[in-house]
Amino acid sequence: MKNILKSALLLIGVATIFTGCKDDRDSNPTLQLPETFVLNTPAYANALIDMASSETLNFTWSQPAYGIPVATTYQFLVSRDGNHTYSVAEATAAEKDLSEADYASIDASFTSCTGSIQASLINTALQQLFQYKTDAMPETQEFYVIATATTGGAETIYSNPVKLTVKPTYVELKAASIKLWYMIGNCVADNDWDNQTWENIAGPGIVPLFPRSDIEYDKVDGTGTISTVAYLPAGGQFKFVDGLGKWDAENQLNATDHLASWPAGWDVNSDGNFVVGNEGYYEILVDTKAKKVTINEWTGTVNNLDQIAMPGEYNGWDTNGNLMSGCGLTKNGQAHTWYIKNVTYEGDGTKVKFAANNAWDINWGGTTFPWGVGTQGGPDIWAPGATYDVFLNDITGQYYFMAK
Repeated sequence: MKNILKSALLLIGVATIFTGCKDDRDSNPTLQLPETFVLNTPAYANALIDMASSETLNFTWSQPAYGIPVATTYQFLVSRDGNHTYSVAEATAAEKDLSEADYASIDASFTSCTGSIQASLINTALQQLFQYKTDAMPETQEFYVIATATTGGAETIYSNPVKLTVKPTYVELKAASIKLWYMIGNCVADNDWDNQTWENIAGPGIVPLFPRSDIEYDKVDGTGTISTVAYLPAGGQFKFVDGLGKWDAENQLNATDHLASWPAGWDVNSDGNFVVGNEGYYEILVDTKAKKVTINEWTGTVNNLDQIAMPGEYNGWDTNGNLMSGCGLTKNGQAHTWYIKNVTYEGDGTKVKFAANNAWDINWGGTTFPWGVGTQGGPDIWAPGATYDVFLNDITGQYYFMAK
């Protein structure tokens, strides 16, 4: 009888376990896939908004019904008529008339359900869509704002369109700035894996790649192939990030997911870091549109220079003035990427060159601005009046004036 009772209790216990597991599975939250979410109509929607005097436009929206708490990124579109079927970026890439596009993307993102969009970004989107002329500006312009929501494991979803009426202002359109990526790692700079600002007095912890003279960059988003040539020690590790302070997955390029090709003997570790094979000089290319990295051995000439200055008309062509600092990617302390912050040229601008070792024996000039490839004894570079952070690679002659 005892054995029968034990068996019965055992069966009840097993049944309870299986029932409990089933109940746990049934109660586990799962990601829902909503079709849309609500963008609230702002209180100013019925007013005429003067875009020339506005600084920001504020919006709020509801959390999409994903069923579980998830990290969500929100972005915005400006639409002609409430549709989002053909973008300005697509029309530009296809070399089509922009009047065929029905929406333009806003270069701003948010992670909560409220956000302020700079009026200048909306002005640019309206200019792209409606192609205003300076002598034929409309008094009013109706358009629609649409929010998008993106989270892992789900497709991007779109909110309802919200109609606004504005007094538009003319914007002079220009090609997008070239999209830069930076190297970071234990062989890149003195501050291992330190993705901080350029204000660090010990030198930057990340090193930029440079635009190339043989590449046509996307006019809308500035993507294309950028590159540098640098010394890398055996066993050194690095990745790429697309901005200061950025570490999110979408802001990184690693060897696990983004490698196109590299020399024999290189490796990838468990963190996805590029791990250098033999020490030496390498050409590093990043296709920022495809997000793919190519690494080749470099066999060109390398000079070791003690000093780089930026002489020009603005300082009487002083080859010992406005000295640049070496940053990262060094062999025995010898830098080949140089930078200087906050160089200001007054008025209309100035002629400028790069010169080494307080002399003119080695100097770089170029015909293009804000970036290009300087050549030995090349022409003076014309830099318009503004404040810049300036970078130079003394192996390739690549330079970039980044306006502040």
